[in-house]
Amino acid sequence: MTRSTIKLLVPLLILFVSLNLLALFLTLTSPVLDPSATHSNNNNRTHNELSLSSLTKPKRIGSKCRHFVKHAKNPGKRFLNAKGLKLKKPPTSPKLPQQISFLHYNALLKNPRYLCSVESAARQNPNHQITVYAKNVSDFETVLTKLFLRDQVSVLELDWRAMFNETPLAEWYDNGTYLESKWVDQNLGNAFRLAIMWKLGGFYLDMDIISLNPLGALGTTLAKQTGPNILNNAFFGFKKGDLFTWEMMREFVDGFNGTVWGRNGPRMVDRTYNKLCKKTNGQLPTTVFSSCDAAIAPPILFFPFSYGSRKKSLRPWKSSCDVMKRLADKSIGVHWWNKGLKGENIATETVLEAIMMHHCPITYRQYSAQELGFFSQKDIDLGKGRDWDGFEVADGF
Repeated sequence: MTRSTIKLLVPLLILFVSLNLLALFLTLTSPVLDPSATHSNNNNRTHNELSLSSLTKPKRIGSKCRHFVKHAKNPGKRFLNAKGLKLKKPPTSPKLPQQISFLHYNALLKNPRYLCSVESAARQNPNHQITVYAKNVSDFETVLTKLFLRDQVSVLELDWRAMFNETPLAEWYDNGTYLESKWVDQNLGNAFRLAIMWKLGGFYLDMDIISLNPLGALGTTLAKQTGPNILNNAFFGFKKGDLFTWEMMREFVDGFNGTVWGRNGPRMVDRTYNKLCKKTNGQLPTTVFSSCDAAIAPPILFFPFSYGSRKKSLRPWKSSCDVMKRLADKSIGVHWWNKGLKGENIATETVLEAIMMHHCPITYRQYSAQELGFFSQKDIDLGKGRDWDGFEVADGF
């Protein structure tokens, strides 16, 4: 072999070795999915994995959207207080019991989007114990096992009477007043969450709130929404035995009207606070009440989309990067108004789908986009979106 031939072969040999080393590196560093954490339908699984890949490729999204994605990959790191300000350091000790409660009162678990609320709360709050009170315990236990959440999440049988015992709600329940309602389960649920807060404390979240940041920096907290500008009962943060929760139960019973939507939920919270705690000309009401120390969280913390603007969550996320960054930086949770979106055709690659995809990755691998109620524009044009059976007749959230 001549010297000139060797000179030609050496660069080729170096290139060959380099390419093999690169291939080995990519193999070792590529993520490996747990087969048991993927949906049984390989086509659905592949679609969702490709969707997740396409949503995170840097060249395809703006810097603020990349910020959202990066943030979602590192849960439990950004602590916001009740004013929405970021803490410089994680809190050293919890202000409230490390307990998160959810409530599901439908006979069957038909809406898999609800699982995103549980998974995201667990991801953001690994030191909190999560309890789901449900009529359909076996359904939830089966699904939570697939989501690898059984160690952190427990499911308890929904027992109205047991929770109402020794509260102002017991007589209201025993005398059947709760039946005088257009929305019996909805109003029972409104009452149940108050008793949870009184007896256990911690945090209550509706099943249509997706957690984007941890709860650990919050103390006693009520959350405000806009449109209308009132307090909402989709989120609570209280110590066990807080007298304000007792007063809410009293107001719930005394002002109960089962024919007016919202009166026994958000409006009840608002009435209680205004009667006992709202200052007029700098002065509290004449009624002496010592438990008015609840912080009022601004809407961005849990209601970044008002009810009237709820369809903004259905816009394409790649052209909503300002919104995505603001959610990552300023919101602890996103209330996405499940009941208000009932019957909507929801496309893939919307803000809502991106939130679920990145903050509930296991749920998103377990279920196809269509099973979660997200459809391609072609399927929407064919009317398939309207046929989604995830919405339940008695949806209360």
